[in-house]
Amino acid sequence: MVLDDDPASRAWAERRGFRLFDHQFRSQLDLETFDASAHQAVVRAAEAAGIRFEPSDDLYRVYRMYGRMVEAAPDVVVVPPRDYLDRELGGPDVLRLVAVDGDRWVGLTILQPVTPELAWNAITGVVPSHRGRRLARALKVLAAEDARRRGVRWIATRNNARNAPMLAVNEALGYQREFGEWRMRKELRSG
Repeated sequence: MVLDDDPASRAWAERRGFRLFDHQFRSQLDLETFDASAHQAVVRAAEAAGIRFEPSDDLYRVYRMYGRMVEAAPDVVVVPPRDYLDRELGGPDVLRLVAVDGDRWVGLTILQPVTPELAWNAITGVVPSHRGRRLARALKVLAAEDARRRGVRWIATRNNARNAPMLAVNEALGYQREFGEWRMRKELRSG
């Protein structure tokens, strides 16, 4: 990985046969300046359309939904093993918030405490049939409100540069980009 404001390091890696394959951004939301009331219309609209937002401790269903979200994201990653979810995202202080339509889970956000003042938004996603309804934004608003009630000051996240819809959600909520990373790789030839 190379910071995207460091072209000299990228050039050094490229001279050695590494090529760019991914670009990600880290950003943070300052909960002291975040105005949740400015975003309540998206939550109310979703609820008026029959969507419920519920925390969940059903780690089996959360893991299945998490896997669907990871596979649908533009990142070049694989779904981590189930024990990762149990160990990293299964604790009692982790918010696992789902959007539910009838009895079907249609969206998920996971907010993991890092320090008393910082939480990590591990994932936010919506199933294809429910995209474009601003459910990801509603999930993030509700997660931010929950975090603020817990005394969290910042929410950090990472997004792929190709994920324009989620970058737009984060920008609308007030996330500030901190830095980006170019991910580079080199194909090794045997013999």
